[in-house]
Amino acid sequence: MLVSGLHKPDGLVHFQGGIAYSQEGGTHPVNWLFEGQIRSLFEGTNVQGLEADGSAPIPLEHLNEPSFLKCDARGLWISEDATHRARLLLLNPQGRLETVLSHLRAPQVLLPSGTHSYLLAEGGRNRILEIRRSE
Repeated sequence: MLVSGLHKPDGLVHFQGGIAYSQEGGTHPVNWLFEGQIRSLFEGTNVQGLEADGSAPIPLEHLNEPSFLKCDARGLWISEDATHRARLLLLNPQGRLETVLSHLRAPQVLLPSGTHSYLLAEGGRNRILEIRRSE
């Protein structure tokens, strides 16, 4: 057994030579397992899926039920799964946290759909939104 005592492990991804994993069902850390040691990257509430190919662990606090993380050239994308006033956030490479969309309902997966656009599944309103980067 590699790791035990987890609460509903959900996300699992290769990260910086190790493995990052999330846990849903309450407030739990997103952890990084590297060379037999476990390090907490940040605390989250009901963190479900992970996609993490960035270059450094980033501590974040005060997220409201994050459900999806994705790291790409623009930074670390975070969708919050709160019923009301959920947000799509972007932690840019300069370390600034930006609110890309707010007042969402249960945003889930973010998918790149071209050089300057993304698709966001908003489960609480049963729709898919297209997000375009302004020039």
